[in-house]
Amino acid sequence: ELMDWNNFAERKEKSVKLGKLRGISLVPFIETPVGAPFEMGRLEIDENGIATIYAGTQNHGQGHETTYAQVVSDLLGIPFENINLTWGDTNDLPRGGGTHSDRSMRMMGTVLYEISKLIIKKAMPVAAHLLQVDEDELVFDDGKFILGDNQQTVDILTVAAAFKEFTGKSGRLAAVWEQKGRIPAFPYGASGVEIEIDPETGALTICRYVLVDDCGLAINPMIVEGQVHGGIVQGAGQAIGECAVFDSSSGQLLNGSFMDYAIPRADQFPNFSVGSLNVKTKGNPLGVKAGGEAGTVPALALIGNAVMDALSPFKIRHFDMPFSASKIWGAIQDAKKDLAV
Repeated sequence: ELMDWNNFAERKEKSVKLGKLRGISLVPFIETPVGAPFEMGRLEIDENGIATIYAGTQNHGQGHETTYAQVVSDLLGIPFENINLTWGDTNDLPRGGGTHSDRSMRMMGTVLYEISKLIIKKAMPVAAHLLQVDEDELVFDDGKFILGDNQQTVDILTVAAAFKEFTGKSGRLAAVWEQKGRIPAFPYGASGVEIEIDPETGALTICRYVLVDDCGLAINPMIVEGQVHGGIVQGAGQAIGECAVFDSSSGQLLNGSFMDYAIPRADQFPNFSVGSLNVKTKGNPLGVKAGGEAGTVPALALIGNAVMDALSPFKIRHFDMPFSASKIWGAIQDAKKDLAV
């Protein structure tokens, strides 16, 4: 439906009348993300109600400072604006698995879930003291310790403020958790693309790009969609232009700057149509699968199949990436010679 597949023949005919070639492709995919089989995190809540997450993952544009804070805010009831994130310093956290292989939210989300349970357990005696009741009379819900019979409450930040005095020790309300072992997940989806090629120049235009995937629970749907957009461009960019060229005699990289390396650019792409199923997995407590690589996984096969579909009138079945204008034009010229024989 998003691809308007049934009307492709009509669009192809219009392209033919303009002297162009048109191709379409649909690729289903399933991922088995792995990555480092461990992760570590720490959470501290100071007496002023400021919480700091120390993460073993690396944040370089994925929005961890937003999504991790959302998780902690939801689990412990701490205001979102009171939560900070720090990462990348072994003085703060001795071990971390890094960011790769669709793992950050799945692994660190599990770590934060377990840390939150430990925080509640550590805070329970303090809350009971403040309310002058036994611990087993309290339940924790929506950021508050609640006395069931008369609904007396004390929130987690009030408990954190009293934690040092109650324990008689230096330090803050804090907990550490280290996840050991992989957390399985199998995000899946399908992607479609429609392209047009000018046979006179080999120039390729991406006319339509669609992707639907199941990333499990999307903690922040806007961030997930942004990561899918970036993944599409990264994957398709490799297919249509990116290539490291070396001098065969010296081994010198010849296109070592953005002046001559064919990095994909915004004007090479249409607006993307992206959908998500968001079916929770039972493999971790948050129900997260993965979403960061959904755009990259099918991209190479997707673009390659569409190019071959467009070039099928010339009986072209394969040539190596990248599908640049010069390579497409050269393939067409070679095919014309073969067909003329």
